[in-house]
Amino acid sequence: MDVTISVTIRSMASLTKKKNSRFWIACFRDAGGRQRRKSTGVTNERKAREIARIYEQTARRKVPRARFRETLIELYREVHCVEIPSATVKQFADDWLETKKAEIRSRSWDTYDKAI
Repeated sequence: MDVTISVTIRSMASLTKKKNSRFWIACFRDAGGRQRRKSTGVTNERKAREIARIYEQTARRKVPRARFRETLIELYREVHCVEIPSATVKQFADDWLETKKAEIRSRSWDTYDKAI
């Protein structure tokens, strides 16, 4: 008689620190069970734990793609206390074109403007 036993191993990310570093390092396992270590880039333990949890969820593919970006934006805002810089392609192109205006001739600027 064959008996199949299924074991679910629940892992939680942990933190460690190197002697000469002030930043916490997240220790977690990926979807294949391989151990990973990644610097959190923060000195606050509570924030580092949240980053480690997100690293692990992402590595285990537990974060849906649609939610991934929002999670990173929220985390960036919490850690750095500012909004993450972002722009649409049009905003970026318009800003770039405006900075070039003083550097190039008007005919070149017109060509760039039409291309954009």
